[in-house]
Amino acid sequence: MGFLWELLLLGLLPVVLCVHDLVTSCVAGAKGKHCITRPPDCLSTPKTCTQVAAISVGAAGNLHIDIRAKGPLRNRWVGLAFSDDDHMGNDGVIHCVQNDTTAVALLTYNMEHKNIGTVGVDQKYLHPLDLKAEDDSLHCSVDLDRKFKIKSQEFDLSSPHYLLFATGPVRAGKIVPHDKNPIVSTDAYSF
Repeated sequence: MGFLWELLLLGLLPVVLCVHDLVTSCVAGAKGKHCITRPPDCLSTPKTCTQVAAISVGAAGNLHIDIRAKGPLRNRWVGLAFSDDDHMGNDGVIHCVQNDTTAVALLTYNMEHKNIGTVGVDQKYLHPLDLKAEDDSLHCSVDLDRKFKIKSQEFDLSSPHYLLFATGPVRAGKIVPHDKNPIVSTDAYSF
């Protein structure tokens, strides 16, 4: 095993390098894996990627979602929304949140052009696996049920959905609106 891998396994190397690893798996075009990045064209030059989300179908039939980001991330969030159209509104969102030095994954909801957070959103559909936060990196690996319900809206991710990828600040422990334009997938994906 290489020296860098040994440091990573021992927890002595920041998670930042893992952004590049996830981007590399996206470039390799792993079968059934769909990726979205910031900036949107960074797969051709992976070192320029600051955020990446990879979505694939897990062994149990649920979705496996891996969100990784690098850069100044203290008190910030990175969110991946599943939308039946290519704009914000009535979307299920996975938020990977760094609040000080703690990472948390949340299922939230975009109602119209505002995220309402976790109010009335049952977290039983989201299964966090690995959450890590440092000042310069954020990593959330989660499983999400393919079918879930938020408020009166039912989601079935086996039907086509666009991916919306956004980031913004956390203030007083609360997710506030994105401060960078969301990246939107050019295609809708079925999982």
